[in-house]
Amino acid sequence: MSLVDTTVVGLTQANAVVQVAAMGPATTLIDSLQYLTYFLAMATTAQIAKFLALEDFRTLQETNSQILGVAAVLGCIISAILFLAGKPILQALIGGSSTSPELVSLAARYCWIRASVAPLAVMGMVAESNCLANVDTKTPAIAVFSASVINVIGDLALSFMGIQGAAIATAVATATSATIMLRRVRRRSAQWRKQELQQADASSLTSGTTYLNGARDGFTSVEKGYPTTLGNAKNANNNQEETSPIASSSESSSSPTSSNGSKANQNASAETTTTVKTRIPKEVPFLSFPNKKSLTDLLTVSGPMFFVMFGKILCYGAMSIRATDFGVVNLAAHSIMMRIFFFFACFGDSLSQAVQSFLPTALYPIPDVKNTRKMLTRFLVFTTFVAVLIAQSSHWILSNLGSALTNDKTVVAAIAKHSPFVTLSLLVHPFIMLTEGTMIATRDFKQIMTSYSVITVMHFGLLLFSCTSFKEIWRVFFIFQSIRLALFGTRVFRKVARPTVQQQKSFAS
Repeated sequence: MSLVDTTVVGLTQANAVVQVAAMGPATTLIDSLQYLTYFLAMATTAQIAKFLALEDFRTLQETNSQILGVAAVLGCIISAILFLAGKPILQALIGGSSTSPELVSLAARYCWIRASVAPLAVMGMVAESNCLANVDTKTPAIAVFSASVINVIGDLALSFMGIQGAAIATAVATATSATIMLRRVRRRSAQWRKQELQQADASSLTSGTTYLNGARDGFTSVEKGYPTTLGNAKNANNNQEETSPIASSSESSSSPTSSNGSKANQNASAETTTTVKTRIPKEVPFLSFPNKKSLTDLLTVSGPMFFVMFGKILCYGAMSIRATDFGVVNLAAHSIMMRIFFFFACFGDSLSQAVQSFLPTALYPIPDVKNTRKMLTRFLVFTTFVAVLIAQSSHWILSNLGSALTNDKTVVAAIAKHSPFVTLSLLVHPFIMLTEGTMIATRDFKQIMTSYSVITVMHFGLLLFSCTSFKEIWRVFFIFQSIRLALFGTRVFRKVARPTVQQQKSFAS
């Protein structure tokens, strides 16, 4: 959607260079803040996929509810940051120049409009990951298609408003997409509730005893009559949990003096039936906030993911900040090139989501090394196809279709001149996301955090000391991508593709 915004503004506005240049830091700020919360989406995929494999429907409901609650809070925090401190942050990003007051004003208006739907945007990312973890690609596809159509129509209809019209169109499209996916997640939560009740019912039928889940709080009680043996009936009486008030009143009314042979009938009845009080967990709300234990469990998974996303945002943001040192034309070109990169990077990101969704089926409850290798081999073949496709497509667009993205000839020339390293960065990106997704699926969080600590420091050092021209910004980024691939690829090959016996045991634990 940011790419469409940039394109429409670049083609329809008289002062296209200034407005497109303003969209660079504006989209970097709003997209970076929202992307920073993507760790929740990654945690959702990891957690939902695991508990689906274990068929733990109660935990699925609780995890989904709590992550959505946290997502709503983080979305509100993003809105508050942009409304209260957006302009000073943009001023720092853009720096001082003759056009900076106008750039800051335009960029701030864009951010404020999109900030109004930030809570829905973050919740929508979580809902999308929920769908993908359930191997539901239809709902996200419908949501993305709807958002794309609304965004394009809205951008064109509101083009007379310039950058503000683009922001309004994107905000409406974001809200539409999030609503579609949240409705689907709500229906899926209701299905998990039914499956949980079926499990509780089956447990009572097979055991003839009270269904209890001592690991969780909050139950409602219902009474059901189940066939049982005399021994189970005695156990129920001894536990004093399965004799209901209804059964007691029935026995007292059927005393030996009430009718002939009633005592014999009671003995026969005791041998065949008993009333079981089944404790059913209370319904989980659609949005909730985790307690201390649940928050600790969530942070165990999402904490490392936050660190990963923060490292990525720092690297992407540092590139935009460095681009401001080379003039408005190069900043406008950089804005378009970043939008192209992020557009095609989505194809690689989908591979990370896919491997996180499918790989747990080979890891839980018992790890299957042979099936894991087979699955990763198939992913590798498909990733190669995706990498070549997006690299060729991005190269052709940047080299030949710059005029379709902006009407300024100097910006078009800059895009074509500096496109090779964008293409190379996109060529390795799908492999990076495949290996990173594999590490997340195997919960190799320590290694991920260590790797990002190293490469983020290297990236900052190269941008600060090695970039003497605009072209070198993207050369440094390609180096950043290459190092990521080397570190992640080596780790996945050693731990997952060729695991030791000890590593195989660690999967099970």
